[in-house]
Amino acid sequence: MSNLYASLRTVAQTGRAHAMAVQRYDTRDPDGPFVERRWQPINSPVHDEDGRVVFLLHHVEDVTDQVAP
Repeated sequence: MSNLYASLRTVAQTGRAHAMAVQRYDTRDPDGPFVERRWQPINSPVHDEDGRVVFLLHHVEDVTDQVAP
């Protein structure tokens, strides 16, 4: 949680997107067993018409096929 908070704070202060370190978080496949997955969290600002940060967007992308375990 502290890494997420630090990333969101960085985005709020700089007004620029921040990519967090790739994280392992396993999920279940349709048959039930867990499958190892790697995820890339990216936090991005949403600006209003005056350029002020009004929202923070937290997006997580599955990058399992792009990184070595």
